[in-house]
Amino acid sequence: MTTQVLLVLLAVIAGLLGPTGAWANFSGFRDPAMPGERMATAILDLKGLPLNKVSVSVVFSDKQDAVQNAFDIRKRNPATYSTGKATLEDLRNGKARATFIFPHRDHPGDGGKIYPTHTKVFYAWAEDFVPAGATSTLTINSPVRSFEVPRFLIIAYMGDSYAAGEGAPNENVGVGKAAKWDDKDCHRSKKSGGVRAIEKLKSSHPEWAIRYVNVTCSGAELDDFITADTRPGLIGQVGWSKPAQFAQVQAWLKDNNRKVVDILLTDGGGNDVGFGPVGTSTLTAFFANVSEDDGVKKQVRDGLSGVAGGYDAINAVIKSEFYGFAVGRVVWVNYPNPLNDQNGRLCSPRSGGANPFDCWGALEKQISDADFRFLHDTVFVGLNSEVNKAAAKYGWDLVDVSKRSANNGLCNCDAPYFNTLGQALAIQGDVQGTMHPNATGYRHVYRDPVFQQLERSIRLWHDELSGDAKARELAVAKAKEAAMAKAKAAVDAASRKPAKPVFKQKSTIPDTIKREVPKVDPEDLRAVPESNDDSTK
Repeated sequence: MTTQVLLVLLAVIAGLLGPTGAWANFSGFRDPAMPGERMATAILDLKGLPLNKVSVSVVFSDKQDAVQNAFDIRKRNPATYSTGKATLEDLRNGKARATFIFPHRDHPGDGGKIYPTHTKVFYAWAEDFVPAGATSTLTINSPVRSFEVPRFLIIAYMGDSYAAGEGAPNENVGVGKAAKWDDKDCHRSKKSGGVRAIEKLKSSHPEWAIRYVNVTCSGAELDDFITADTRPGLIGQVGWSKPAQFAQVQAWLKDNNRKVVDILLTDGGGNDVGFGPVGTSTLTAFFANVSEDDGVKKQVRDGLSGVAGGYDAINAVIKSEFYGFAVGRVVWVNYPNPLNDQNGRLCSPRSGGANPFDCWGALEKQISDADFRFLHDTVFVGLNSEVNKAAAKYGWDLVDVSKRSANNGLCNCDAPYFNTLGQALAIQGDVQGTMHPNATGYRHVYRDPVFQQLERSIRLWHDELSGDAKARELAVAKAKEAAMAKAKAAVDAASRKPAKPVFKQKSTIPDTIKREVPKVDPEDLRAVPESNDDSTK
């Protein structure tokens, strides 16, 4: 009689195995099933053993026989299967929850083969322990289970300059040098708040296999979500045209044989209202006293009155699946306030830090209190009010970042989250980063709240998918039909809009502007590593 057979008999005599066989120790199985899931769980009956005396692993393969034979010393072939260690959580009732994450691109774990989506994978739980009265380790295993590897969980990232990362290029370059971006036309950066949040989501949740596509673009208006963004060249410049952001996502999905975006992460509306252009014009003195300029006031009024229609058009495109793909949940981010000092007061000509000339020089001091009040009350507060109303109306998951920069606006010269003109010139070599977050600002203002909402939205989406699928399918079909006509009309209207001019900075920057890099954390001044954004893969 072999030693292994003797150990099994000892285990049975000791009562460690249940009456139905060795696998009675495992129950409550949960296989990977939802989009992005790579995690399986099971409940282990400890049979009185302390948790630190038990080890659980998983044997897996795309061949059923390979897993079954792995527990037979005469038949096993390690080349045909993989193994990985599970984690154990003490449930305090004589049982433990075993968790195992199957390896994938972003989480190789202990190694083992990574299986493509839709592959049928077979696996078994294995418990190693020393039975009472024995000196050798005994391994018992569950029955072989199987699941089909779920598709990736897909996040599409859309939006304007505050989403793209304007103000925080991948690497600081200085005046007169070309900044380094993921997309030079759109000033798309890996230091943006959304990218930081998605990367944190992936590292915090290795059980989710996530792919994301980033089509954000500085200067984007709401119409550019649903129709082409065309910008003619000015003298000495080259124009460009990009497909609608929804169309770019559609193309990426087609290349990857996908038809669903699980989470649409976005912002938008600032350029329709003139938040960026009006604010930058104020800070660069392209025209004085914007609060008294009838043309500026009309632009802002018209923009505020029109964004509701823009949000309505985007919702219709989503609900109608106009671009040929479905959206699970929408996560919409509003805008942070860039206009406060270190004490939470509105910026003024008198603002500045301990060394005010680090950022608040002669140019900033000529901006009137009335202009700062106009920017805050009319543009910033008015825009966020429209965003918040749209999110409530359409059931979007809102990320409210409006107060996360309350003491760190661009006139806090000691710890700014936003760029003045001089800082934008020093960081990215042009004025377009003015009044946009710097790298520290994107990290502090956006990363954590966006990450937390992505967590919540993904769980809500998983709950919806595991609910009454038939009822949901009928509701989606009904909403799709009702929204299609509205979506067609909105896209047609947007396609007839005049092209926007390419941004052209003022030819002469006043000598009074100091090219000062803001005081940011050293890690934010370094170039960022390659991310797993699949936009161009």
